[in-house]
Amino acid sequence: FWILFEAIWLLFPYIRNGTQVIIDAKFAAVRTGEVFKGAPEAKARVVIFGDSRVLCGFKPEIYDTLSQGKVTSYNVGIPNEKGFVEQLDIL
Repeated sequence: FWILFEAIWLLFPYIRNGTQVIIDAKFAAVRTGEVFKGAPEAKARVVIFGDSRVLCGFKPEIYDTLSQGKVTSYNVGIPNEKGFVEQLDIL
């Protein structure tokens, strides 16, 4: 049964809690280097950390547009996160 449940868990990632899906996706993007892969010509790279308010409130597309192409940013806001020091170690 354990192998069956593990296979289901891996094959259907969206059965999980939505918060965990978002966290896994964000950390995977950071670990694989996909975060700033699209804009290597940017002069400054900004990563924003925070909780749900940052996740919903900071829009990298708008921020990057307002900087007139001088900045590339990424939102690592994590739902329901009270502290983010542990995540800095992961990154």
